[in-house]
Amino acid sequence: MIVVGIDGGGTKTELIAVDSRGRFLGRHRGGPTNLHGLGVQETSREIESQVRSLVAAHGDPDVLVAACLSGIDTDAMQVDLTRELQTREPRWTWLVDNDATAAWWGAFGGRSRPGVVTIAGTGAVSYARSGARSARAGGWGALLGDEGSGYSVGRAAIIAVLRATDGLGPATALREAVLSELQLVECHQLIDHVHVEMSFADVAALAPVVVGVAQDGDPVAQAVVHRAADALVELADAAATRVVDDEAPVPVDAAFVGGLAHSPYVRRVLHARLAGSQVCRWVEPDATAAVGAVLLGASRLGLSLDWSAAPLTDLVPAASEDR
Repeated sequence: MIVVGIDGGGTKTELIAVDSRGRFLGRHRGGPTNLHGLGVQETSREIESQVRSLVAAHGDPDVLVAACLSGIDTDAMQVDLTRELQTREPRWTWLVDNDATAAWWGAFGGRSRPGVVTIAGTGAVSYARSGARSARAGGWGALLGDEGSGYSVGRAAIIAVLRATDGLGPATALREAVLSELQLVECHQLIDHVHVEMSFADVAALAPVVVGVAQDGDPVAQAVVHRAADALVELADAAATRVVDDEAPVPVDAAFVGGLAHSPYVRRVLHARLAGSQVCRWVEPDATAAVGAVLLGASRLGLSLDWSAAPLTDLVPAASEDR
């Protein structure tokens, strides 16, 4: 049997395949699989295609797929996508869950210790577990929240540029950086470009530009990044607080993952902000969410994988690189 773990988000999707003993077989990266952005049918088509590309070299084996995606936020969505995937490939076993669940399993290696993982990617969400208790904070989407996300950073940068243009805010190096990244000449072009051309993921893709300007010392960009870090720590604290009891000592281990959290500059800011938390303490994640999805799938279906040959961080090539 092949076990495929999927970490799907609004920007890209990572898949990892192992055999029933946990030996690494392959890795695949594809386009976004956020359910809200693509819908059930297109998401299922994309997932089935990406899984097939990954396992094609191994003949026609039994396949267990743990698909953990952003946008799986309700039981109805979970049921609908599972049904569609089973229709597309009934020979495979499908397990559908939220990406935050996989991120938790990856961050803490599937161990039962209390912990909270915060994803700072296109969106932002925190997920905490302690024993049988679990809690989530954030993950409401770009229209309703996602403070601390790549999208929130990109949007805040655009707004800062527009406020500077109107004389309502300080001048900032973000102006030239944002216009150059979007291949625009003047700020008024942002009106049509943002409203017509850009998706939420496109706005989130500005986050590395903002971080770069912040690293260069621009105070406006630094304020944007610091506000995002504050929001992410707030999410982690909120989720962790709801699972703390006599069996979950404070502080709770807190890991931060996702494209935005991968930046060394952002990680330093997060680490400093978390130092003031009364609930959480900083830990590095053990592995990626795609590895977590593998562990989750194996656990849910009673498959015992032998991970003793290597630590989780060594299981896959470049496991810690930008997601």
